Amino acid sequence: MSNPFAPAVKYKSRLRLAIDGPAGSGKTYTALVAATVFARAGKGKIALVDTEFESASLYSDLFKFDTVPLTTFHPKNYIEMIHAAELNDYDVLVIDSLSHAWVGAGGVLDIVDKATMKNYGNSFVGWKDATPIQRQLVDAILQSKLHIICTMRTKTEWTLEENEKGKKVPKKIGLAPVQRPDLDYEFTVFAEMDYEHNFVVSKTRCPVITDAVMNRPDEAFFTQVLTWLNSGADRIQTVVPTPAVTAPAPAAIPATVSTPVQTPAPVPTPAPVTKTPAPAPATKAPATPPAKASIPAMSVEQILGSHAIQSAMLTLTGAKSFATSGNPPKRYGDMTQDELCQAFSAMAERVKNPQGGTNTAVLSSKMDGIYMILAEMNGANTQAPVSTLVPTQPAEEVQESLI
Repeated sequence: MSNPFAPAVKYKSRLRLAIDGPAGSGKTYTALVAATVFARAGKGKIALVDTEFESASLYSDLFKFDTVPLTTFHPKNYIEMIHAAELNDYDVLVIDSLSHAWVGAGGVLDIVDKATMKNYGNSFVGWKDATPIQRQLVDAILQSKLHIICTMRTKTEWTLEENEKGKKVPKKIGLAPVQRPDLDYEFTVFAEMDYEHNFVVSKTRCPVITDAVMNRPDEAFFTQVLTWLNSGADRIQTVVPTPAVTAPAPAAIPATVSTPVQTPAPVPTPAPVTKTPAPAPATKAPATPPAKASIPAMSVEQILGSHAIQSAMLTLTGAKSFATSGNPPKRYGDMTQDELCQAFSAMAERVKNPQGGTNTAVLSSKMDGIYMILAEMNGANTQAPVSTLVPTQPAEEVQESLI
C-alpha cells in the first residue's frame, strides 16, 4: 500500500473568533474592533447579522459596516446570511449573536420542543431532527471563505465576593455561553469577557495570544492574530473540473456556439433516379443566435455545479430533487433542460409567495440571473438529462461569470 500521508503544511487561514460574555461586557464593540482589522487587509467590507434589535447600529458612527436584522432565528436563516455575505464579496461577517440560533424563536431548542410534542414527549426524536440542522450551521461557519466573528450571550448568576475593604458584596458573574456546550472546539479563538471589559482567551490555536488577558482589546491586539493567520503557504485554489461523461450518443454533446457559417449540405451518392435541383434541407433548424457577450455559453451541468445555483436549489427546495409536472421527484442531474426550467419556475413562485417562514429575500435577486443563464444557453439538447451534457468552456470561466 502506498503511503497516504504527506508532510503537514501551515496554510493561510480565515479567522474563526467567538466572544461570549454577559450584557454590557463589550462583546459587540470588541467584535467590530476585530472586524475592522481583518477587513482592512481585504476590501474593507464588513457585514453584520443583528439579532439584538439593531443595537449594533449604535456603533455605526465609530465603525463602517453593513447590517441585516434577523427576527426569526432558525439556523437556516443564519446559513442564508453567511452565503449572502459570501456572494456579495464581504471580507468579514459578524454574527451578533449566535445564541439566538440556540434559544431564540425558531432556534434549535424550539425545533426540539416542537418535534418532541409531535412525538408524544419523545425528546430523542426532537434532537434527531435538530442536531443535523445545528451541524449545518456550524459547517457553514467553518467552511466559509469569510473571516467570521460570533458573539454569544452568557448565563449569569449573582455571588458574594469580598471587596477591597473586606466586605462581602454581591457581584454578577458570567457562566457558560448560551449555545451548544461543545461549540468552543470549533473556533480558532474563543474568548470570554466580563463586566470590567477584560478579554480572557480561554482557547486558541494562535500561540501569540495563548492565555492572554487584556482589558478592552484594541486593534494592535487583533493585528497579532491577523499576522499569525497570514503566516503560511498560499492554499492552491483548485477548481474541480466537471467530470467527463462518456456519452454513448453524440446527440448528448451540446453544439459549440460560433459564428454561423453557411456550408453546403453533403451531397449523397447520385441516385439512379431523375436528378432534381438540390433544395435547401427542409429539416434544417434556424441558426441559434449567439449568446450575449455578458453571459458565456455553458452546459446545463456547469450551471448546476455553480455555487449560486446550488445555493438557490437547496435553500428554496430543501432537497436535491424536485417533482416536475406531477411526476415523481427527480434528481436535478437527471432532469432535462425543460424539466429544470419547470423546477426553477416553481422555485420562483416560492420566492414570490413564500410559505412556512422561508426567508427568500436574499435569493430572489439570484433568480433573474439564473433565468438569463438558462435562456442564453446555446446548443444544449433540451430533452437529454442534464448529467449527460458536456461542458462547453473551462470551469474556471464559468465560475468567474457566476460570482
